[in-house]
Amino acid sequence: MTLGRGIVLLVATLAVMLTTALLRGEVARLQFQMSELDRQEESLRLRMRESRLELARLKNPAQIRDRVKDLLAPPSAASRPSASPAGPSKAVEPKERDRGRSGDKRGRSGKQPAARKPGG
Repeated sequence: MTLGRGIVLLVATLAVMLTTALLRGEVARLQFQMSELDRQEESLRLRMRESRLELARLKNPAQIRDRVKDLLAPPSAASRPSASPAGPSKAVEPKERDRGRSGDKRGRSGKQPAARKPGG
C-alpha cells in the first residue's frame, strides 16, 4: 500500500470515529432530554389526577349540601360550640360485619339463634 492510500485510510477511519463519538454524544443528550420530559409528564399526570380527585370531591352532593348549610347557617348558631349541626345524636345499631365481634349472638342475617331444646 502506498503512503497516500495509507493516509487516506487513516483520515477516513478518524472521520468515522469522530462521527461515531458525536452521534453517541447526541444520543446521550436526547436520552437525557427524554427522561426530563418523562419526569415532567409524570408530574403533570399526578397534578391532573389530584385535580380530578379534588373536583370529584367538590361535586359530591352530600358535601355540597353540607357547604351550603354551613354558608346559610345563622352566625349565632355557628358561634355556639354546644350546638351540634347534626342535631340530637341517635343510637346507632352496629353494622352487620361488626356484630360477630361485639358479643352479639346474632349472625349475619340479624336473627337470634334458635333456642336448643333440653335433651336433644
